[in-house]
Amino acid sequence: MSASIYKLAANIIRRCDSKEGSIKSLVFGSRCVQKKKVYALVCETLKKRDLLQAVLDQSKLLSAEPKLSPTLALVLLYDFLLGKGICCGGPLKRIVHKHKIVLRQLYLQLHSQEPTATAASTAEGNISLPRYIRINVLKITKREAIRKFKELGYLYKRDGTISDRQLVDSMAPQTFQQDSDIPNLLIFPPGTNVTQTSLYQDGAVFLQDKASCVPAFVLDPPAGSSVIDACAAPGNKTTHLAAIMGDTGYG
Repeated sequence: MSASIYKLAANIIRRCDSKEGSIKSLVFGSRCVQKKKVYALVCETLKKRDLLQAVLDQSKLLSAEPKLSPTLALVLLYDFLLGKGICCGGPLKRIVHKHKIVLRQLYLQLHSQEPTATAASTAEGNISLPRYIRINVLKITKREAIRKFKELGYLYKRDGTISDRQLVDSMAPQTFQQDSDIPNLLIFPPGTNVTQTSLYQDGAVFLQDKASCVPAFVLDPPAGSSVIDACAAPGNKTTHLAAIMGDTGYG
């Protein structure tokens, strides 16, 4: 897929927003040769527009890359996060890949918060889970991470022995503590957003649910091991395995 298709799809969305015509009339009335590809890209982007817009807003991508138009950014985010990846070379691919860690983490965070038909609920109401943040010990020590979170105004509580549900009910805002099961996994109140901090943006911490941390913790591969992650996307478990092996293994 060439850069021109992304730009045409973005222009179609902009014109639809301006009530200049329907998607079908604008696409099939254009001079584009690959009309079916453009039509599919526009439709799929619009289906996920709310989620993609949230990723775009929270990542501040448009501020960092002022040459991107809002609709072009949405189209690129769709193909990068939900499609086949950016299928052209050049500046558009470089722009997206420069911010790929933040974009993927935000997508996972926001996607997990979308309401679904199978959302867990009880007679007491919906269950909220804590925000789990894994320290990337290949970049920072646990002590340093805790110190930096304290500098950001968070209060560290040493008691990590109560259950997740009790934790949600009892944690005060701006507090955090060590998980009682998984080393280097910190627990914050539900909805805590650290995506704008240097810790997150530099890859020193990852947003990773506790359940996602269990496989690497249970496997506990020794240094120098060869490990295959057959379902690596976006790679949180893989990076967790690398951290456990001290970046000495093979994958």
